[in-house]
Amino acid sequence: MLKKQGYILLLLLLLPIVLVALTIWFYFKQHGILPDESKWCYWDCGWYNGMRQHGYIYLPGQQNNLAFFPLFPLVWKTLNVGNIAMGLINYFIFALATIMISINYRISTNTILVFTTVGLSFFFMMPYTESFFFLGSVLILMGFSKSNYWLLSIGALIAIGTRSASMIFLVSFLLMLMLAFMQQKKWADIKLIVFAMLAVFVVNVLVFLYQYQQTDKFFGFFEAHQYWDHQLRWPKLKHISWHKPVALTENLALVIGVFCKLVLVTYFINLLSYKYKWSNPLSRLFTINGVLTTADLFVLLYLAGGTTFILLYQQESLASLNRYILSTPFYLLLLHLLATQKIQVNIKPLMLIGFAIILGFTISHSHIEHKLIMVLAITLTLTTVFLAMPNTTKFYRAISYITCICGMLLQSFLFHFFISGNWVG
Repeated sequence: MLKKQGYILLLLLLLPIVLVALTIWFYFKQHGILPDESKWCYWDCGWYNGMRQHGYIYLPGQQNNLAFFPLFPLVWKTLNVGNIAMGLINYFIFALATIMISINYRISTNTILVFTTVGLSFFFMMPYTESFFFLGSVLILMGFSKSNYWLLSIGALIAIGTRSASMIFLVSFLLMLMLAFMQQKKWADIKLIVFAMLAVFVVNVLVFLYQYQQTDKFFGFFEAHQYWDHQLRWPKLKHISWHKPVALTENLALVIGVFCKLVLVTYFINLLSYKYKWSNPLSRLFTINGVLTTADLFVLLYLAGGTTFILLYQQESLASLNRYILSTPFYLLLLHLLATQKIQVNIKPLMLIGFAIILGFTISHSHIEHKLIMVLAITLTLTTVFLAMPNTTKFYRAISYITCICGMLLQSFLFHFFISGNWVG
Protein backbone atom coordinates (compact mmCIF):
# COMPACT_ATOMS: atom_id res chain seq x y z
CA MET A 1 0.00 0.00 0.00
CA LEU A 2 2.81 2.42 0.91
CA LYS A 3 4.59 1.54 -2.33
CA LYS A 4 1.46 2.32 -4.35
CA GLN A 5 0.99 5.66 -2.58
CA GLY A 6 4.64 6.43 -3.32
CA TYR A 7 3.99 5.90 -7.04
CA ILE A 8 0.91 8.15 -6.87
CA LEU A 9 2.86 10.88 -5.07
CA LEU A 10 5.66 10.66 -7.65
CA LEU A 11 3.10 10.90 -10.46
CA LEU A 12 1.49 13.98 -8.87
CA LEU A 13 4.92 15.62 -8.45
CA LEU A 14 5.97 14.92 -12.03
CA LEU A 15 2.68 16.00 -13.63
CA PRO A 16 3.04 19.79 -13.15
CA ILE A 17 6.72 19.69 -14.18
CA VAL A 18 5.94 17.95 -17.49
CA LEU A 19 2.73 19.89 -18.15
CA VAL A 20 4.16 23.35 -17.39
CA ALA A 21 7.38 22.62 -19.32
CA LEU A 22 5.45 21.58 -22.43
CA THR A 23 3.12 24.57 -22.05
CA ILE A 24 5.97 27.09 -21.81
CA TRP A 25 7.66 25.43 -24.79
CA PHE A 26 4.45 25.80 -26.88
CA TYR A 27 4.12 29.42 -25.75
CA PHE A 28 7.76 30.27 -26.56
CA LYS A 29 7.50 28.63 -29.99
CA GLN A 30 4.52 30.87 -30.86
CA HIS A 31 5.44 34.16 -29.15
CA GLY A 32 9.23 34.04 -28.90
CA ILE A 33 9.18 35.08 -25.22
CA LEU A 34 8.45 33.40 -21.89
CA PRO A 35 5.04 34.02 -20.26
CA ASP A 36 4.96 36.40 -17.28
CA GLU A 37 2.83 36.03 -14.13
CA SER A 38 -0.09 38.02 -15.56
CA LYS A 39 -0.67 35.28 -18.16
CA TRP A 40 -1.88 32.95 -15.39
CA CYS A 41 -5.01 35.06 -14.78
CA TYR A 42 -7.55 35.30 -17.61
CA TRP A 43 -11.33 35.00 -17.84
CA ASP A 44 -12.92 33.78 -14.57
CA CYS A 45 -9.67 34.43 -12.71
CA GLY A 46 -10.16 38.12 -13.40
CA TRP A 47 -13.51 38.00 -11.59
CA TYR A 48 -11.98 36.18 -8.60
CA ASN A 49 -9.11 38.65 -8.48
CA GLY A 50 -11.57 41.55 -8.48
CA MET A 51 -13.57 39.91 -5.70
CA ARG A 52 -10.52 39.48 -3.48
CA GLN A 53 -9.63 43.15 -3.96
CA HIS A 54 -13.05 44.80 -3.81
CA GLY A 55 -15.57 42.19 -2.61
CA TYR A 56 -18.99 41.91 -4.23
CA ILE A 57 -20.11 44.81 -6.44
CA TYR A 58 -23.62 44.92 -7.90
CA LEU A 59 -23.80 46.47 -11.37
CA PRO A 60 -27.42 46.70 -12.61
CA GLY A 61 -28.07 45.70 -16.20
CA GLN A 62 -24.68 44.10 -16.87
CA GLN A 63 -22.38 41.23 -15.92
CA ASN A 64 -21.19 41.46 -12.31
CA ASN A 65 -19.36 39.30 -9.78
CA LEU A 66 -22.52 38.20 -7.93
CA ALA A 67 -22.50 35.31 -10.42
CA PHE A 68 -19.54 33.78 -8.50
CA PHE A 69 -19.32 32.25 -5.02
CA PRO A 70 -16.98 33.78 -2.42
CA LEU A 71 -14.82 31.14 -0.68
CA PHE A 72 -11.92 30.98 -3.13
CA PRO A 73 -11.38 34.77 -3.45
CA LEU A 74 -11.68 35.12 0.34
CA VAL A 75 -8.92 32.53 0.85
CA TRP A 76 -6.84 34.19 -1.87
CA LYS A 77 -7.26 37.55 -0.14
CA THR A 78 -6.19 36.06 3.20
CA LEU A 79 -3.09 34.44 1.69
CA ASN A 80 -2.23 37.64 -0.23
CA VAL A 81 -0.10 35.93 -2.91
CA GLY A 82 0.34 36.37 -6.65
CA ASN A 83 -1.14 34.41 -9.54
CA ILE A 84 1.56 31.73 -9.83
CA ALA A 85 1.85 31.28 -6.05
CA MET A 86 -1.94 30.80 -5.82
CA GLY A 87 -1.69 28.27 -8.65
CA LEU A 88 0.94 26.34 -6.69
CA ILE A 89 -1.25 26.39 -3.55
CA ASN A 90 -4.20 25.17 -5.62
CA TYR A 91 -2.13 22.29 -6.97
CA PHE A 92 -1.00 21.32 -3.47
CA ILE A 93 -4.69 21.21 -2.38
CA PHE A 94 -5.55 19.05 -5.39
CA ALA A 95 -2.64 16.66 -4.77
CA LEU A 96 -3.60 16.31 -1.09
CA ALA A 97 -7.24 15.60 -1.97
CA THR A 98 -6.18 13.07 -4.64
CA ILE A 99 -4.04 11.16 -2.15
CA MET A 100 -6.90 11.20 0.38
CA ILE A 101 -9.43 9.78 -2.07
CA SER A 102 -6.96 7.24 -3.49
CA ILE A 103 -6.32 5.85 0.01
CA ASN A 104 -10.02 5.82 0.90
CA TYR A 105 -11.13 4.03 -2.29
CA ARG A 106 -7.90 2.12 -3.05
CA ILE A 107 -7.66 3.72 -6.47
CA SER A 108 -4.89 2.32 -8.67
CA THR A 109 -1.98 4.40 -9.93
CA ASN A 110 -3.00 3.61 -13.53
CA THR A 111 -6.48 5.05 -12.94
CA ILE A 112 -5.01 8.26 -11.50
CA LEU A 113 -2.65 8.41 -14.48
CA VAL A 114 -5.60 8.29 -16.89
CA PHE A 115 -7.48 10.90 -14.85
CA THR A 116 -4.58 13.37 -14.66
CA THR A 117 -3.57 13.05 -18.31
CA VAL A 118 -6.92 12.61 -20.06
CA GLY A 119 -8.80 15.43 -18.40
CA LEU A 120 -8.09 19.03 -17.50
CA SER A 121 -5.51 18.84 -14.71
CA PHE A 122 -3.98 22.21 -15.65
CA PHE A 123 -6.98 23.97 -14.08
CA PHE A 124 -5.62 22.80 -10.72
CA MET A 125 -2.49 24.87 -11.43
CA MET A 126 -4.26 28.21 -11.98
CA PRO A 127 -6.08 30.71 -9.73
CA TYR A 128 -9.41 28.99 -10.42
CA THR A 129 -11.89 27.24 -8.10
CA GLU A 130 -11.27 23.69 -9.37
CA SER A 131 -8.96 22.60 -6.52
CA PHE A 132 -11.28 23.86 -3.76
CA PHE A 133 -14.32 22.24 -5.39
CA PHE A 134 -12.30 19.03 -5.84
CA LEU A 135 -11.34 18.96 -2.15
CA GLY A 136 -14.88 19.73 -0.94
CA SER A 137 -16.37 17.04 -3.19
CA VAL A 138 -13.77 14.51 -2.00
CA LEU A 139 -14.74 15.20 1.62
CA ILE A 140 -18.44 14.73 0.80
CA LEU A 141 -17.73 11.43 -0.96
CA MET A 142 -15.61 10.27 1.98
CA GLY A 143 -18.35 11.43 4.35
CA PHE A 144 -20.81 9.12 2.59
CA SER A 145 -18.40 6.16 2.53
CA LYS A 146 -17.41 6.58 6.21
CA SER A 147 -20.86 7.75 7.46
CA ASN A 148 -19.12 10.84 8.86
CA TYR A 149 -21.27 13.95 9.39
CA TRP A 150 -18.24 16.20 10.00
CA LEU A 151 -16.73 15.32 6.63
CA LEU A 152 -20.09 16.00 4.96
CA SER A 153 -20.38 19.39 6.67
CA ILE A 154 -16.85 20.56 5.89
CA GLY A 155 -17.10 19.20 2.35
CA ALA A 156 -20.37 21.06 1.72
CA LEU A 157 -18.88 24.28 3.12
CA ILE A 158 -15.86 24.08 0.80
CA ALA A 159 -17.58 22.75 -2.35
CA ILE A 160 -20.71 24.93 -2.25
CA GLY A 161 -18.90 27.92 -0.77
CA THR A 162 -16.69 27.75 -3.85
CA ARG A 163 -19.06 26.91 -6.70
CA SER A 164 -22.78 27.21 -7.41
CA ALA A 165 -23.42 23.46 -7.69
CA SER A 166 -26.29 23.40 -5.18
CA MET A 167 -29.01 22.45 -7.65
CA ILE A 168 -26.98 19.54 -9.05
CA PHE A 169 -26.17 18.32 -5.53
CA LEU A 170 -29.71 18.70 -4.16
CA VAL A 171 -31.40 16.96 -7.10
CA SER A 172 -28.78 14.18 -6.84
CA PHE A 173 -29.53 13.77 -3.12
CA LEU A 174 -33.30 13.62 -3.78
CA LEU A 175 -32.80 10.83 -6.32
CA MET A 176 -30.44 9.07 -3.90
CA LEU A 177 -33.19 9.20 -1.26
CA MET A 178 -35.68 7.66 -3.68
CA LEU A 179 -33.27 4.85 -4.52
CA ALA A 180 -32.46 4.35 -0.81
CA PHE A 181 -36.14 3.73 -0.08
CA MET A 182 -36.41 1.40 -3.09
CA GLN A 183 -33.43 -0.59 -1.83
CA GLN A 184 -34.78 -0.50 1.75
CA LYS A 185 -31.51 0.88 3.08
CA LYS A 186 -30.89 1.40 6.77
CA TRP A 187 -32.26 4.51 8.47
CA ALA A 188 -28.67 5.61 9.20
CA ASP A 189 -27.95 5.83 5.44
CA ILE A 190 -31.13 7.81 4.82
CA LYS A 191 -30.28 10.24 7.64
CA LEU A 192 -26.84 10.75 6.09
CA ILE A 193 -28.36 11.80 2.74
CA VAL A 194 -30.89 14.11 4.44
CA PHE A 195 -28.08 15.70 6.46
CA ALA A 196 -26.04 16.26 3.27
CA MET A 197 -29.05 17.98 1.68
CA LEU A 198 -29.46 20.21 4.70
CA ALA A 199 -25.74 21.08 4.78
CA VAL A 200 -25.71 22.07 1.10
CA PHE A 201 -28.87 24.16 1.51
CA VAL A 202 -27.52 25.98 4.59
CA VAL A 203 -24.19 26.81 2.92
CA ASN A 204 -26.03 28.15 -0.13
CA VAL A 205 -28.19 30.38 2.07
CA LEU A 206 -25.06 31.63 3.87
CA VAL A 207 -23.54 32.59 0.51
CA PHE A 208 -26.68 34.52 -0.43
CA LEU A 209 -26.68 36.25 2.97
CA TYR A 210 -23.05 37.25 2.44
CA GLN A 211 -23.92 38.67 -0.99
CA TYR A 212 -26.89 40.50 0.56
CA GLN A 213 -24.68 41.97 3.31
CA GLN A 214 -22.37 43.46 0.66
CA THR A 215 -24.85 44.50 -2.04
CA ASP A 216 -28.41 44.45 -0.55
CA LYS A 217 -29.25 41.81 -3.18
CA PHE A 218 -30.28 38.43 -1.71
CA PHE A 219 -31.03 36.81 -5.10
CA GLY A 220 -28.48 38.80 -7.07
CA PHE A 221 -26.79 35.56 -8.14
CA PHE A 222 -29.75 34.63 -10.36
CA GLU A 223 -30.04 38.12 -11.83
CA ALA A 224 -26.32 38.24 -12.60
CA HIS A 225 -26.42 34.96 -14.53
CA GLN A 226 -29.00 36.35 -16.93
CA TYR A 227 -26.26 38.52 -18.41
CA TRP A 228 -24.30 35.38 -19.31
CA ASP A 229 -27.48 34.16 -21.06
CA HIS A 230 -27.93 31.42 -18.42
CA GLN A 231 -31.64 30.74 -18.11
CA LEU A 232 -33.83 27.64 -18.01
CA ARG A 233 -34.64 26.50 -21.57
CA TRP A 234 -35.16 23.34 -23.55
CA PRO A 235 -31.74 22.14 -24.81
CA LYS A 236 -30.93 21.89 -28.51
CA LEU A 237 -29.66 18.76 -30.22
CA LYS A 238 -26.80 20.51 -32.00
CA HIS A 239 -24.18 22.12 -29.79
CA ILE A 240 -21.60 24.85 -30.19
CA SER A 241 -18.17 25.39 -28.71
CA TRP A 242 -15.56 28.13 -28.84
CA HIS A 243 -12.95 26.49 -31.05
CA LYS A 244 -11.56 23.13 -32.07
CA PRO A 245 -9.27 22.08 -29.18
CA VAL A 246 -11.84 23.16 -26.60
CA ALA A 247 -14.63 21.38 -28.48
CA LEU A 248 -12.71 18.13 -28.06
CA THR A 249 -12.77 18.28 -24.25
CA GLU A 250 -16.32 19.64 -24.02
CA ASN A 251 -17.71 16.86 -26.19
CA LEU A 252 -15.71 14.31 -24.19
CA ALA A 253 -17.44 15.61 -21.04
CA LEU A 254 -20.84 15.48 -22.79
CA VAL A 255 -20.40 11.82 -23.73
CA ILE A 256 -19.37 10.92 -20.18
CA GLY A 257 -22.61 12.52 -18.96
CA VAL A 258 -24.67 10.52 -21.50
CA PHE A 259 -22.86 7.32 -20.47
CA CYS A 260 -23.68 7.93 -16.77
CA LYS A 261 -27.34 8.54 -17.60
CA LEU A 262 -27.53 5.17 -19.37
CA VAL A 263 -25.84 3.41 -16.44
CA LEU A 264 -28.28 5.02 -13.97
CA VAL A 265 -31.30 4.00 -16.07
CA THR A 266 -29.89 0.46 -16.22
CA TYR A 267 -29.46 0.37 -12.44
CA PHE A 268 -32.98 1.75 -11.83
CA ILE A 269 -34.55 -0.84 -14.15
CA ASN A 270 -32.48 -3.54 -12.43
CA LEU A 271 -34.06 -2.58 -9.10
CA LEU A 272 -37.56 -2.70 -10.60
CA SER A 273 -36.92 -5.92 -12.51
CA TYR A 274 -35.66 -7.64 -9.36
CA LYS A 275 -38.81 -6.60 -7.49
CA TYR A 276 -41.33 -7.30 -10.26
CA LYS A 277 -39.43 -10.13 -12.03
CA TRP A 278 -38.97 -8.17 -15.27
CA SER A 279 -36.13 -8.64 -17.69
CA ASN A 280 -33.87 -5.64 -18.29
CA PRO A 281 -32.81 -5.25 -21.96
CA LEU A 282 -30.16 -2.67 -21.00
CA SER A 283 -28.29 -5.35 -19.06
CA ARG A 284 -26.94 -6.48 -22.41
CA LEU A 285 -25.12 -3.14 -22.64
CA PHE A 286 -24.01 -2.62 -19.03
CA THR A 287 -23.41 -5.01 -16.15
CA ILE A 288 -23.51 -3.49 -12.66
CA ASN A 289 -21.91 -5.88 -10.20
CA GLY A 290 -23.44 -5.71 -6.75
CA VAL A 291 -25.23 -2.79 -5.14
CA LEU A 292 -23.99 0.74 -5.84
CA THR A 293 -23.08 2.56 -2.64
CA THR A 294 -24.37 6.02 -1.75
CA ALA A 295 -21.06 7.52 -2.89
CA ASP A 296 -21.19 5.56 -6.18
CA LEU A 297 -24.67 6.88 -6.89
CA PHE A 298 -23.58 10.44 -6.10
CA VAL A 299 -20.72 10.09 -8.62
CA LEU A 300 -23.04 8.95 -11.42
CA LEU A 301 -25.79 11.44 -10.55
CA TYR A 302 -23.39 14.41 -10.47
CA LEU A 303 -21.84 13.55 -13.87
CA ALA A 304 -25.25 12.91 -15.44
CA GLY A 305 -26.84 15.93 -13.72
CA GLY A 306 -23.94 18.28 -14.44
CA THR A 307 -24.28 17.79 -18.19
CA THR A 308 -28.08 18.09 -17.94
CA PHE A 309 -27.99 21.40 -16.03
CA ILE A 310 -25.42 22.90 -18.40
CA LEU A 311 -27.62 22.07 -21.40
CA LEU A 312 -30.80 23.27 -19.69
CA TYR A 313 -29.31 26.63 -18.72
CA GLN A 314 -27.03 27.18 -21.73
CA GLN A 315 -29.27 25.51 -24.35
CA GLU A 316 -26.72 24.78 -27.10
CA SER A 317 -23.46 26.04 -25.62
CA LEU A 318 -21.10 23.56 -23.97
CA ALA A 319 -18.97 26.34 -22.44
CA SER A 320 -17.33 25.23 -19.14
CA LEU A 321 -18.83 21.73 -19.32
CA ASN A 322 -15.33 20.28 -19.73
CA ARG A 323 -13.95 21.48 -16.39
CA TYR A 324 -17.25 20.93 -14.52
CA ILE A 325 -16.93 17.24 -15.46
CA LEU A 326 -13.29 16.39 -16.16
CA SER A 327 -11.72 18.43 -13.33
CA THR A 328 -13.72 16.74 -10.56
CA PRO A 329 -13.26 13.67 -8.32
CA PHE A 330 -16.52 12.34 -9.79
CA TYR A 331 -14.76 11.67 -13.11
CA LEU A 332 -11.88 10.01 -11.21
CA LEU A 333 -14.26 7.71 -9.31
CA LEU A 334 -16.13 6.83 -12.52
CA LEU A 335 -12.81 5.62 -13.93
CA HIS A 336 -12.29 3.68 -10.69
CA LEU A 337 -15.72 2.01 -10.97
CA LEU A 338 -14.79 0.88 -14.48
CA ALA A 339 -11.25 -0.15 -13.53
CA THR A 340 -12.55 -2.34 -10.69
CA GLN A 341 -15.26 -3.68 -13.02
CA LYS A 342 -18.09 -2.66 -10.73
CA ILE A 343 -19.54 -1.25 -13.95
CA GLN A 344 -18.82 -3.32 -17.04
CA VAL A 345 -19.46 -2.35 -20.66
CA ASN A 346 -20.63 -5.35 -22.67
CA ILE A 347 -20.64 -3.71 -26.11
CA LYS A 348 -18.01 -4.87 -28.56
CA PRO A 349 -15.36 -2.26 -29.50
CA LEU A 350 -16.43 -2.13 -33.17
CA MET A 351 -20.02 -1.39 -32.14
CA LEU A 352 -18.78 1.35 -29.79
CA ILE A 353 -16.77 2.97 -32.57
CA GLY A 354 -19.79 2.82 -34.89
CA PHE A 355 -21.95 4.41 -32.21
CA ALA A 356 -19.29 7.10 -31.71
CA ILE A 357 -19.32 8.00 -35.40
CA ILE A 358 -23.12 8.15 -35.58
CA LEU A 359 -23.39 10.25 -32.40
CA GLY A 360 -20.57 12.50 -33.57
CA PHE A 361 -22.45 13.49 -36.70
CA THR A 362 -25.77 13.84 -34.91
CA ILE A 363 -24.89 16.22 -32.10
CA SER A 364 -22.24 18.52 -33.46
CA HIS A 365 -21.53 21.98 -34.78
CA SER A 366 -22.47 22.71 -38.38
CA HIS A 367 -18.86 22.85 -39.60
CA ILE A 368 -17.26 19.62 -40.81
CA GLU A 369 -14.16 20.08 -38.63
CA HIS A 370 -16.36 20.19 -35.52
CA LYS A 371 -18.06 16.98 -36.61
CA LEU A 372 -14.70 15.27 -36.96
CA ILE A 373 -13.69 16.60 -33.54
CA MET A 374 -16.91 15.20 -32.05
CA VAL A 375 -16.04 11.76 -33.43
CA LEU A 376 -12.51 12.07 -32.05
CA ALA A 377 -13.84 13.16 -28.65
CA ILE A 378 -16.08 10.14 -28.33
CA THR A 379 -13.37 7.81 -29.62
CA LEU A 380 -11.04 9.30 -27.01
CA THR A 381 -13.68 8.51 -24.39
CA LEU A 382 -13.76 4.89 -25.52
CA THR A 383 -10.00 4.48 -25.35
CA THR A 384 -9.77 6.01 -21.87
CA VAL A 385 -12.94 5.28 -19.95
CA PHE A 386 -13.74 1.90 -21.47
CA LEU A 387 -10.21 0.66 -22.15
CA ALA A 388 -8.98 1.84 -18.73
CA MET A 389 -10.49 -1.34 -17.36
CA PRO A 390 -7.97 -4.01 -16.32
CA ASN A 391 -6.73 -5.93 -19.33
CA THR A 392 -3.62 -8.04 -19.60
CA THR A 393 -3.08 -7.83 -23.35
CA LYS A 394 -0.23 -5.68 -24.65
CA PHE A 395 -2.53 -4.08 -27.24
CA TYR A 396 -4.91 -2.64 -24.65
CA ARG A 397 -2.03 -1.43 -22.47
CA ALA A 398 -0.39 0.22 -25.47
CA ILE A 399 -3.66 1.97 -26.40
CA SER A 400 -4.01 3.21 -22.82
CA TYR A 401 -0.47 4.63 -22.69
CA ILE A 402 -0.72 6.23 -26.15
CA THR A 403 -3.99 7.88 -25.11
CA CYS A 404 -2.37 9.22 -21.93
CA ILE A 405 0.48 10.74 -23.93
CA CYS A 406 -1.98 12.31 -26.39
CA GLY A 407 -4.04 13.61 -23.47
CA MET A 408 -0.98 15.25 -21.90
CA LEU A 409 -0.07 16.92 -25.20
CA LEU A 410 -3.65 18.16 -25.62
CA GLN A 411 -3.65 19.58 -22.09
CA SER A 412 -0.33 21.33 -22.70
CA PHE A 413 -1.72 22.86 -25.89
CA LEU A 414 -4.87 24.01 -24.08
CA PHE A 415 -2.82 25.40 -21.18
CA HIS A 416 -0.75 27.33 -23.72
CA PHE A 417 -4.01 28.45 -25.32
CA PHE A 418 -5.17 29.77 -21.93
CA ILE A 419 -2.01 31.76 -21.08
CA SER A 420 -2.23 33.22 -24.60
CA GLY A 421 -5.58 34.75 -23.60
CA ASN A 422 -7.98 32.25 -25.21
CA TRP A 423 -11.03 30.58 -23.66
CA VAL A 424 -10.53 26.94 -22.68
CA GLY A 425 -13.34 26.22 -20.20
